[in-house]
Amino acid sequence: MSFLYIGLSSISAALGVITVKLIHDDPIWLIPTILIYAILIYTYYMLFSYGNLGPLYTISKGLSVVLVAILSWLLLGQRLSLRNIISVIIIIIGIALMDGYS
Repeated sequence: MSFLYIGLSSISAALGVITVKLIHDDPIWLIPTILIYAILIYTYYMLFSYGNLGPLYTISKGLSVVLVAILSWLLLGQRLSLRNIISVIIIIIGIALMDGYS
């Protein structure tokens, strides 16, 4: 079940960052942003009841960083340099090496 909350927290954190960026273009994004961050807080609450805070939070935040990079490229048209792509790959490798239950 913790994998579900890791996924939900990562997705909501990434979407929250993207919608904060969109608020600058159109204030209508404020309400979805607040809702997304409410979901994020709930998923953190549920996630942290499953194991050690350090590894679970690190995995969740690492995944959200990767998702922000991908979503900003897909949805906002932002370019990823070779250095950015390599950094994302390194983060993914680091996440794969983490043990969320230790």
